[in-house]
Amino acid sequence: MTCLTSIGQDVPFCDLKVIEGVSKVKIDISEFSRVDTLVNGHSYNVHFHCKNGTIVLGNIDKKGIMNGRWSFDRLNSTGYEGHIVGSFKDGKMDGYWAQGPYSSLYKRGKHIKTTRIPF
Repeated sequence: MTCLTSIGQDVPFCDLKVIEGVSKVKIDISEFSRVDTLVNGHSYNVHFHCKNGTIVLGNIDKKGIMNGRWSFDRLNSTGYEGHIVGSFKDGKMDGYWAQGPYSSLYKRGKHIKTTRIPF
């Protein structure tokens, strides 16, 4: 299932480049399609496929509030270009968010710290 905006443009979250961008952009749940899917062992109930290749999967509760795991995957012709993943609680970023070798901790939508994960 895909859902594109009626005016034929990608929405702001389609161009996310960094974790901090998630907290700054307005994510309108009404733009999303309902799905029941499992990806890499994680369940998602909403989906948006951007024209630029970004795929957004997430979870909302019965009231339409973001709760649970969210994934923002930027794709290009050769595969993954970037991956941002983390959780929302009551519509705010909460817990650890990961992007590449970096992990950021959020509590109730506020950034606490960012660390580099050694390989």
